[in-house]
Amino acid sequence: MLLKIKSLLCLLQAILMAVSHFSVYDSNFKKWTDRASLSVTGVEDFCFEPIPAGALAVTEAEKARCRAWFDAHLRSASDPAYNVTVGFKSLKKNLSDWEMTVGPESEAGAYHRGGRTTVITLAHKKSGLRGRVEATIYEDFATCEWTVHLENAGASRSPVVRNFCGADMALDCGKADLYVSKGSSPAADDFTLVKTAVSPTRMSFNANGGRSESFLPYFNLSGKRFGAVMAVGWTGQWYASLRQTVGGVRAEAKQEFFKAALEPGERVRSPLTSLSFYEGGNALKGFETFRAWEKACVCPANAKPMKGYVIANEFSKKTCDEFISHLDTVDPAVMAATDYFWMDAGWYRYQEGWHDGVGNWTPDPARFPDTLKPLSDAMAARGKRFLLWYEPERVREGTALYNEAGKHADWIVGID
Repeated sequence: MLLKIKSLLCLLQAILMAVSHFSVYDSNFKKWTDRASLSVTGVEDFCFEPIPAGALAVTEAEKARCRAWFDAHLRSASDPAYNVTVGFKSLKKNLSDWEMTVGPESEAGAYHRGGRTTVITLAHKKSGLRGRVEATIYEDFATCEWTVHLENAGASRSPVVRNFCGADMALDCGKADLYVSKGSSPAADDFTLVKTAVSPTRMSFNANGGRSESFLPYFNLSGKRFGAVMAVGWTGQWYASLRQTVGGVRAEAKQEFFKAALEPGERVRSPLTSLSFYEGGNALKGFETFRAWEKACVCPANAKPMKGYVIANEFSKKTCDEFISHLDTVDPAVMAATDYFWMDAGWYRYQEGWHDGVGNWTPDPARFPDTLKPLSDAMAARGKRFLLWYEPERVREGTALYNEAGKHADWIVGID
């Protein structure tokens, strides 16, 4: 009976995820469906077992597992951890259609802090498509990362490229639980961590209109044999899927909806994917390993904690003078602890909401007749910096940038 109930829940979850996939993107309905699908089998009320500080150190066994996986699926041409379909033939199922060359491994830190990088080149024998995989291993953190670049080096248009997966791989971790965080909608439960078993039916996660409202693209897979944290570069409409198999988890990550024929000289890239390996059944170890790697090898070396104060959210309609006056009302203790003031969306002209003005990248002259400089100067006079929100990756019809882009054929990628 219990098995039947679990099967029904997995089926319901799969149905909700399918509904989400075919629903209107950039909609509240999709967001609701996404979160509902996660709640079918997921739980939020759980605790991790404490881990002594000494046990957080990356072990030799974890380093060895990462190295073995890296060599087998990235520094090898036999079972690549990525995939792309050219015409109607996928790379993984038609390796003979490609010439693949694995370059030497660099010295530590030659390309990335603390990492050893290998460049894998690919040449499609039946077209001018050329690939370049930049794969880096950070053995001290049992972590590896890679990005796939694709270019049309030929003289004519390429075949249609689709299903361009930065990650298409199997992790033989055994039966696994998944820990994934909700995104920001915004709602009271934003970023809540949810635990659920990986389903034998496909579990799909993606952005909503290019924003990580439903989920964050960080997936902690706590398997019976080992664990791994998979992170997906989240710029734009990222997509990831997970499915429990007999031996472990099948994982895929890509930029959703990509389908294009490349003109000569055109280049595209996949989202970056990273994997952080850990041993034992405590998923907290995986999170801590991933964070340690990010802090040591990804964040800028000169980065330091910054404290911000949100001076305006997307619903604010204050004028420049009103914002400057507001600075004088900030609690002195808060002012002293603040490094920068943050102005969110809506500082430009819009109609019904901040979202329909995306592409009017000049300050609203009715509220900021002298642009934003007086406000910036007022912050600088108080020893503070100014952080301004804008969104360069999309543009709304009817905005100034959209109208200008209409004069340039290659400025906008439309959605059919």
